[in-house]
Amino acid sequence: MKFLYSLGGGNIPVIREYDIEANKQFKKGQVVKISLEGVISTTAAGGCIGIAAEDHTAEKDILNERNNGTKLRVDITRHAVYEVDAPRLVATGGSNTTFVCSSTGLMENLENSTLVLVRKGENSENTDTVGTVRKVSLISVSNTSATFTISDGGIVSEGDVYALIPICGFMGNVGGNDGSFKCVSTMDSTPAFVMAYNTDTLTLEVMPKKDFIAY
Repeated sequence: MKFLYSLGGGNIPVIREYDIEANKQFKKGQVVKISLEGVISTTAAGGCIGIAAEDHTAEKDILNERNNGTKLRVDITRHAVYEVDAPRLVATGGSNTTFVCSSTGLMENLENSTLVLVRKGENSENTDTVGTVRKVSLISVSNTSATFTISDGGIVSEGDVYALIPICGFMGNVGGNDGSFKCVSTMDSTPAFVMAYNTDTLTLEVMPKKDFIAY
């Protein structure tokens, strides 16, 4: 994730340093959490304190001694809006009016979302050009697959990759190893609202639902 601005009017993030274990790895843009014991990590069961503002590889680097140091810079800006890549979905099949993919990380309230073709599979029969927009009117999610009903167009083929762009106001989650946006609610992620989107850059502007915990 990349800081864009604060709803309070600021365009510079508020950064604070936290103590970490030297062997812990963090990636810039990851959600950072704190356990009840005060341990900073990306997987703690406790509250979210902010977004990692730097990489911490836990490996020695003569050009950057912070790489395996015991401090991490964290963005703790209140009411901050961040830029994230729109989720990418890989088709397992489909038709001229349906898109089928794995249901992992998806929920059913994605009607009125948009699918944008990013690239075609190796043996794709899809006649749409990259960048073609397909509107979603219905989605059905099972334990293993999700079927989107989409506007008429080229035949969606196995291996076709689409960017999923939810409508403004949609609430999903930011979490995981790369700080990516997920269209699913889980306990180990941070709920966030979609504030805006860009179908040209295939990015979303999202704001965490709750303020970060600042210790």
